[in-house]
Amino acid sequence: MAGGSPPASSGGAREEVGAREQAFWDAHVPSLEDLLSKYEAGPDRNTRAMLDAVEPVRGRRVLDFACGAGVTAAFLAQRGAIVTAIDISPASVQRGRELAGRAGLEIEFVAGELTPATFAPHSFDAIVGHYALHHVDLNTIAPIFNDLLVAGGRGGFVETMGLNPLL
Repeated sequence: MAGGSPPASSGGAREEVGAREQAFWDAHVPSLEDLLSKYEAGPDRNTRAMLDAVEPVRGRRVLDFACGAGVTAAFLAQRGAIVTAIDISPASVQRGRELAGRAGLEIEFVAGELTPATFAPHSFDAIVGHYALHHVDLNTIAPIFNDLLVAGGRGGFVETMGLNPLL
């Protein structure tokens, strides 16, 4: 789930799914060495296209939604963005902090779910996500993204499947 909530018939069911997703991602955090290697290799073609879609980012506030262990956030910070990265997995967020520290990058990491109250409206110039949207209810998360973006703000996402209604 990595940052948002799937549709559910009740808050309890939604919280159960969130807890299950968090536990899964907490148990599957890549090693710091693997992340450093991936960061040093640079973005793959699809990730580069996503990053390019939200340019210019230098000096601009960018949210990395469902950041996982922070590799995309690191690519953004390397390009000069002021990056906030959020993920539902505290273990992933902690590994992202380690990656940023080793790479000498400043990134604000937040462990938790993205809700309308997580950040103030119009907090970001851009929002990106890497394999994130298929984990969330688009009817819930899209209005949150809209409220978080400044007028004229941009979004860029890389997804794994074309079955997503947004795609």
